[in-house]
Amino acid sequence: MAKNLKKDPPKKRSKFHLVHPAGSLQGPAGYISIDENLAMNISRIMPPTYMLIAMIVMIVINFLAPVAVVVPSPWNLLGLIPIGVGVYIAVAAERAFHDVKTTVTPFVESSSLVTDGMYRISRNPMYLGFVLVLIGIAILMRSLTPYGVILAFMAVIKTIFIRTEERMLAAKFGAKYKTYTKNTRRWL
Repeated sequence: MAKNLKKDPPKKRSKFHLVHPAGSLQGPAGYISIDENLAMNISRIMPPTYMLIAMIVMIVINFLAPVAVVVPSPWNLLGLIPIGVGVYIAVAAERAFHDVKTTVTPFVESSSLVTDGMYRISRNPMYLGFVLVLIGIAILMRSLTPYGVILAFMAVIKTIFIRTEERMLAAKFGAKYKTYTKNTRRWL
């Protein structure tokens, strides 16, 4: 007996068909400009991993090629302040997502638009918290060298995560999100 080898027609995909570790996810309004293979590979590396990579690169570069001491000892211990503030901001921002039962995972469609708490100050307080932690570490290192890594980290986060997240939020929440972006800055 011959088996029926007829294939099902391809399903129509939506704008946010990005592959995430949890599987294939779709959004409501067609495709975005990010290549799906790129998105699949990038989405496997979460933002905290990029922060950890940045920390390691900062330490290695500072050890191998410190430029100029810009923060003398013991003033470098003031770096503990932005580290503490950054951790607090990131944790408070994540808690705000959990309070309204929406996802903190990048590239997964949000069920709610969070605009209060830390999100009144910054549209991306979790990423802002990561940057403050990196700044604190740079201050502890005393050298000028680590600051270039911080700028690179910000560029990577903006390119890989923030732009896509902003498109997804604009498509899902429309005018409400547009008003929010007019009243609240991306970083600070």
